[in-house]
Amino acid sequence: MTTNNLPNAEIKKDRSISPLWILPLLSLALAAWLVYGAINEAGTRIMIQFDTAQGLVPGRTPIRYKGLEIGMVRKVELADNLSGITVFADIYPKAQNTLSQDTEFWLVSPQASLEGISGLDALVAGNYIAIMPGESRESATEFVALKSAPVDASHIDGLPISLTSPTLNGLSVGSKIYYRRIPVGEVTNYALSSDSQSVQVNAVIRAPYESLVKTSSRFWNISGLQTQIGFDGVDIQMEGLSTLILGGIAFDSPLDGELAEENRHFRLYDSINMAGRGTEIQIILPEDNQMSQRGSAIVYKGLSIGEVTQISLDDNQEQIIATGLIEPAFHHLLTQNSRFSIEQASISLSGVKNLGNLITGNYLRLIPADGEPSQMFTATTESSYFINDSNNTRVTLFSEASFGMSPGVTVRHRGIDVGQIAEVRLEDERVRTELVIDHKYAHLIKSDNRFYVDSGFQAELSTEGVTVDILPFKRLVRESLSFTSDGNTTPAKQYPLYQSKQAARIASGNAEGHKRFTLIHEKKPGIEIGSAVLYKDIKVGKVAEYQLKGDFVVIGIDISNNFTYLVNKHTVFWNYSGISVDAGLTGFSIETGPLSTMVNGGIAFHEQAGIDNKLKGHFRLFDNERAASRTGTIITLRADDAGAISKTTPIRYRGVTVGQVRQTIPDFEQQDVIVEANIYPEYVHTITQSDSYFWVVKPKLSLTQSENLESLLTTYIAVDPGSTRQKATKFALFTEPKGSQGMQLTLQSPMSYDLTEGAPVLFRQMQVGEVNTVSLGELADRVDVRITIYSPYRHLVRKNTVFWNQSGVEFNLGFTGASVEAGTLDSILKGGISFATPPAPLQARASSNTPFLLHASPLPEWKNWRTAIPR
Repeated sequence: MTTNNLPNAEIKKDRSISPLWILPLLSLALAAWLVYGAINEAGTRIMIQFDTAQGLVPGRTPIRYKGLEIGMVRKVELADNLSGITVFADIYPKAQNTLSQDTEFWLVSPQASLEGISGLDALVAGNYIAIMPGESRESATEFVALKSAPVDASHIDGLPISLTSPTLNGLSVGSKIYYRRIPVGEVTNYALSSDSQSVQVNAVIRAPYESLVKTSSRFWNISGLQTQIGFDGVDIQMEGLSTLILGGIAFDSPLDGELAEENRHFRLYDSINMAGRGTEIQIILPEDNQMSQRGSAIVYKGLSIGEVTQISLDDNQEQIIATGLIEPAFHHLLTQNSRFSIEQASISLSGVKNLGNLITGNYLRLIPADGEPSQMFTATTESSYFINDSNNTRVTLFSEASFGMSPGVTVRHRGIDVGQIAEVRLEDERVRTELVIDHKYAHLIKSDNRFYVDSGFQAELSTEGVTVDILPFKRLVRESLSFTSDGNTTPAKQYPLYQSKQAARIASGNAEGHKRFTLIHEKKPGIEIGSAVLYKDIKVGKVAEYQLKGDFVVIGIDISNNFTYLVNKHTVFWNYSGISVDAGLTGFSIETGPLSTMVNGGIAFHEQAGIDNKLKGHFRLFDNERAASRTGTIITLRADDAGAISKTTPIRYRGVTVGQVRQTIPDFEQQDVIVEANIYPEYVHTITQSDSYFWVVKPKLSLTQSENLESLLTTYIAVDPGSTRQKATKFALFTEPKGSQGMQLTLQSPMSYDLTEGAPVLFRQMQVGEVNTVSLGELADRVDVRITIYSPYRHLVRKNTVFWNQSGVEFNLGFTGASVEAGTLDSILKGGISFATPPAPLQARASSNTPFLLHASPLPEWKNWRTAIPR
């Protein structure tokens, strides 16, 4: 018999907690923490009764106090009795102390009126509920919303005041309060006084204008229209459209007053006159003043600053005295040297001036000047003041007849008004005409001036042709007096007055003698000896000789001595023979000279600075006037390739042609091209700055965009003028606009991925660059893709930026479904490249020519990067 010595098994229970319970416990703790946070942040639930739910959206309409969000609407329901809307909202814990029994709520929404737009913040961010905490210490959670913002000033930052007036007189809630015509406050409420005998107006002066209200300030009403009707006309005064409809109040701020305290009481006067404010002045008026007996305005720079209160005779019954009242803000303008001008109505074919004066009468315009304070003045008309101004120059003319001239007729020089006729009278069987020339033009009066009647229509027949001058219509019906400015600077004591411009020209005669000038041209133009030399179609000389010198023809011309002053270093001569035709894509023009030049030929000239008018010491003779006016400074542009540039290629600045290409010359040593161009004279000073930038504009066409379509017909050169004062004539010619060259990068990839030149480089599906070239590497082991990142987007590329192929359409099919991804239309047709930058830490910017790897496709997380990249 054998015995079994096997040990007995001992069974023990494992009382330790399994690690698998840790995850449920953590989840339970997190859920409890979130529930606690949600309850704690929800704040206090309140209920507000509104008349309408317009603009109230649960979860989106906030409750704000002084612009700060302190709660949110959670639920909007119809009231049980169907009388309104019940809004349930949460007030955040930190703002629970704003809830009391007298707390007020109202809806803020954008509103437009004649005074402007209120609630503009609601226009941008949506309607919101405003709250005004009360003073009660007892809390509450149920409220009734106001229908509009509170009418009292407790919610407005400023100084509350009260005004008393016999009547409301056009005022309303919202009427503005003005100081020196600047709105500084508004009316907040009004009501009858306790005895019903007056109106109590509550208002507030907004910060920071509270200090303007003094204990001695006076307020007056400026609402509506002030109308006076009398035998001298109708006087209507209105401050503005807003005060006409909503009313308004003005007040003054005396320097010697003390600051007013809150809720101080003031009287509201019906007008500034009744308020007893303003500086009283007296003005002596001429007999024909045509001023209204009362209420005529006193104006400064178009602004009414006072009015005439009374017109009467002085104690001696000799002078007419106007008593006026000037607003206190403008009393500093009243000095001994200040003057008043009577503004009169004027209706003529040349224009209408002060038409309203025909109804209201004339008004006074204040023209201030430095000096000691004064309250006594003399008013004159502008014409009378001009004639009597001792600073102006007086000129005396004599003639056999008046030729229709009379006082007040305008005196002109080269069509510019420079004076007027002061007096025309008979003296010793001759007519004496006195002129007054503005002191600014006194230098025009010289020893040999010729004065003539400048009628609207003048014709002259001579061997040189028919000359007809027709002036503007307003001068056809009203003659003026004009003059030429000739001779030395010492004026004559008196001058003759000629009946016409032709009579003055004939009377001047031709001075004996002449001066020889020489012109140079590549060949003999169509002129002969004796051909006329013209200045503004007036014959001032003739062609004397011409001779051959080398490859040029030198022409001698004689200019009469009395016209030699017209020729100076800026004079430009051109051939004025026959008919000149200028044709182009925009049309054509035909220019002809006088009849004599069409037969015998002729030369014309004028003065124009900035033109290269000399050659070999002689004046150039240009083929025509257009060629003369378009020959400015010659510049050279260097370009790698002339491309579509050729002779006559225009140079433009924002669509305006400022020059053109003369020729293109290859430079075989430098392996580039020299473009010689002409900048027109009037643009030379601006264009030939040393930092001016020139580039060739070419059209860009694709299915998604088109640029520079105007260059489809003609390629042109654009210019961006510089800002330095240094001049230059040699510049580089670029292929892209300034600032658009961008940053050049090289992407290396195992294949081309069907990329082509011009393919877009995308960042968040927005084009920020383009592909320049796609080529094999030096060892043919890779493909080098050269790209340009446009200048405004250089900061997007960092040292750790990744690039991937965005060409074509990506189609993914799996058990969960199919997805299709595509880039822009250009990237589908031409190929494309996208890039993104990893999140923090943000690395430094990449520099130009930095190599990057071009991936065949992006990793999923690359498209989800939302890295903030500062400029």
